[in-house]
Amino acid sequence: MDIVLAYDLAPNNVGYAAGPMSREDRWPVDFGYRTMGIGSIGTKMRRFANMLYADLERWKPTKLVLESPLPPQAQTDTWTAIKIYGQYCYVHEACDRRNIGIPSGASASTIRSDLACPIAQGDKQKKLVVGFVRAFGLDVTNHNTADACMVWIWYRMQLLGMPPVAGPLFRREMS
Repeated sequence: MDIVLAYDLAPNNVGYAAGPMSREDRWPVDFGYRTMGIGSIGTKMRRFANMLYADLERWKPTKLVLESPLPPQAQTDTWTAIKIYGQYCYVHEACDRRNIGIPSGASASTIRSDLACPIAQGDKQKKLVVGFVRAFGLDVTNHNTADACMVWIWYRMQLLGMPPVAGPLFRREMS
């Protein structure tokens, strides 16, 4: 059975969602987030690499799905861009080493639009994403976890050939 692991890359808390990919398995079976902690960029990257390798060993995914990162100039600051792009490179290296596919991701706004998630700005968007994912019955605790679950759900739709959600009438029809 194909297992898909989805990450929401972020400089401080990395969200994840994992589970089998089929018509019967509608939701990820495990999801959450991990804190990168305090310390230098090197320390945070080492924690991320350890987490990544542990997840690849635990789940043995056939695919790892990521949102496309924002361009560097759209990041909060230079160090945030460096951390996120560093994580992105670690994921690609680790998956290449293990022959794990990384499908082309989409931007966060495309994923939210395809799933008909409400759109807002800043912290308001984070709350909307958490509420949107909770409406599916997934007890997420923060926006990093919610984003990873949305990436997983979006990829399932792509893989199974389901069209993007058309609007409010079809918002939560994910069979």
